[in-house]
Amino acid sequence: MKTMSIASLSRYLIIGGILGIVAGLIHLFSGLTTEFTSIIVGDMIFNTLLGLLSLLAAWLLKNGKQTVLLVIAVEMFGAIVYAFAIGRGVNYFAIIIGAFLLWQLYSLKNQGELA
Repeated sequence: MKTMSIASLSRYLIIGGILGIVAGLIHLFSGLTTEFTSIIVGDMIFNTLLGLLSLLAAWLLKNGKQTVLLVIAVEMFGAIVYAFAIGRGVNYFAIIIGAFLLWQLYSLKNQGELA
């Protein structure tokens, strides 16, 4: 299977980062209109941080830094741990997307496109 380009992966990370921040804002407005529960606050913080990490990963990837592998691994691990911590169980979506991104990034690293 062909490896995706750095531009394509960066674009997807930027879209994911923006969606994460928007999800955090939705939780913020939800808390303002009803009341802030620990789950709403946790989801707000988690989604915003995940969005910011995705934007950081996109920036690192555009600059050809292999540190992006670590950032994506931290995002994936954080999503899994957070889902377990609040009782949502296994987050298969995070596992599948994270594994796919790590595989694509590792392929780019092996091709010498990440330093």
